[in-house]
Amino acid sequence: MNRAFPGAVPEIPVGAMDAAVDYYRDCLGFDVDWRDDGSGISGVSRGACRLFLTDAAFRA
Repeated sequence: MNRAFPGAVPEIPVGAMDAAVDYYRDCLGFDVDWRDDGSGISGVSRGACRLFLTDAAFRA
């Protein structure tokens, strides 16, 4: 049986969510797929690369 697995999405720990999202968008050219709404996690992507940015509260 051949099973397909979804691609892994790494979680990148950040100290300041707004600054990190802005950096990934403005300096590294990522698109903001969804932004932290107080949950402590945001999603960014560039082409096939997807990342989750997580703050300390999310990881606790």
